[in-house]
Amino acid sequence: GGSTPGSTTQGACISVYMALLLAHAAMALHASPFVRSAARAPSLAAVAAPSDLTQRLISDLTAPDRLEALASCDARRIAYDPFNFWDIIVESLSPAHFSRAFGLILPTLCGLAAWGLSLTWLLRRPEVAGLSELIGPYTALSGSLLTPVSFLLVFRIGRAAARFWDARAALGAIIEKCRSAASTSALTYASTPELRDQFSRWLSVLPIAVKNDLRALDASRSVARGYRLQQLCPVLTEEEASELLDSKRGPILVLNRLRRVSFAANAASETDPIERAQALRSINKVVDDLTGAWGAMERIGNTPLPFAYVAHLRTTLVLYLGLWYVSMLSRFGPIVLPGLLLTSWALLGIEAAAVECSSPFQRKPNHLRLGRACSEVAQCVAQTLAESACEEARGVRYSRGGEVQVAAAAPIADSVPQHEE
Repeated sequence: GGSTPGSTTQGACISVYMALLLAHAAMALHASPFVRSAARAPSLAAVAAPSDLTQRLISDLTAPDRLEALASCDARRIAYDPFNFWDIIVESLSPAHFSRAFGLILPTLCGLAAWGLSLTWLLRRPEVAGLSELIGPYTALSGSLLTPVSFLLVFRIGRAAARFWDARAALGAIIEKCRSAASTSALTYASTPELRDQFSRWLSVLPIAVKNDLRALDASRSVARGYRLQQLCPVLTEEEASELLDSKRGPILVLNRLRRVSFAANAASETDPIERAQALRSINKVVDDLTGAWGAMERIGNTPLPFAYVAHLRTTLVLYLGLWYVSMLSRFGPIVLPGLLLTSWALLGIEAAAVECSSPFQRKPNHLRLGRACSEVAQCVAQTLAESACEEARGVRYSRGGEVQVAAAAPIADSVPQHEE
C-alpha cells in the first residue's frame, strides 16, 4: 500500500541513525595512528637504537665551540639588582658599566658648555653692563617651552620602552614557536627520522638567520664571517652555511626549507591521511608564526620614529636649554654653570636612553641577547630529539587518549603444534 507522511519521516530518521552508526564504526576502525602503531609495535629486542645521524645532530647542536661562538655574539650584559636603588646609580657611573649612550649627548653638552662660558664672559664685560636688563624679557620664554619639552620627552621614552618590550616579545615568540615545532615534528615525523632531523637542523638555525639579518656584518672585523660560519657549520654543511650567509634574506631561505621538508615528511608518513593533514596544518601554522615574529623584529629594527618628531624634539630641547642658560646666568652668574650642565645631561640623557632602547638588536650591553636565544633554541631542539629517540628505542607509543603504551616483548611460538578442535 502507499506510505503515509509519518512513516516516511520515521524511515528517514532511521536511515540517518544508521548512517551515524556506520560513520562511528568507520572512525573506530580508523583510529589514531599511535594506537595502531602500538598494536603492531615490535619487541624491545627488535627496536633499533637511535640512528647515528640523530646522535651526531644532537652532538652538533650542543657542541661547546658552537655554543661559545653564539655567546660571543652578545655584549657583556650589565646585571643589577632592581631592588637596590643606590648601587644602580653608583655602578652606572663606573667606567666598566657606563652605558648610557654618553657619546650621543657629549657633542651637545660640549656645545652647551661653550655657550655658557661665552655668556659668562659676555655678561661680565663692562661695555655691555645693560645687557642683562635688555635680555630679561626674553628669559621668560624658557619657562613657556618647559611644558612642550616635557610632553615630547615623556612620549619619546614611553615609545622607546614599548618598542623594546615588543622586540623582546617577538624574540620570545621565536623561542616558543621553535620549541613547539621541535616537539611537534619529533612526534609527527617519527616514521621518517631522516626528514625529522632535516627539519630540526633548519629549525635550529632559524634564530641565527634572524640575528644575522638584524645585525649587519661588521666589516671592520675580518673574522666576523668566520664566527658566523662557526655558528652554522656544525649543523649545516659548508655549502649550506655559505648559501645562507650569502642570501639576501637568510630567514626566508630557512623558512622555505622548513616548509619543503615538512611537506616531504608529511608525504612520506605512513599515518592516516586525516592525521597527516592535521599535522601538516599544525606545522605550517608554527612556521607562519615564526615568519610573523621575524617580521615584527624587522619592523622594529627598520622603522624608527618619524624624522619630523625626532627633529622637532631635539630642536625644541636645545632651544629650551639655550634660553634657560641665558636666564640663569644673567640672574645668578657663572656659579650656576656646573648645575646647568648637570641638568642638561639629565634631560639629554632621556633622548639618549630612548635612542638606545628603540631598536635593541645590536651588540650592545643594553640590547637583547640574540646569541643566547639562538643557543637556547639549539639546546631545546637537541633535548627534544634526544628524548624522542630514547622513547623510540624503548618502544613507547601514545594513544589518542594520552595513555602510554610500551611495546611488549614478542611472544615465543610454542614448539607443540596446536590442533583445531
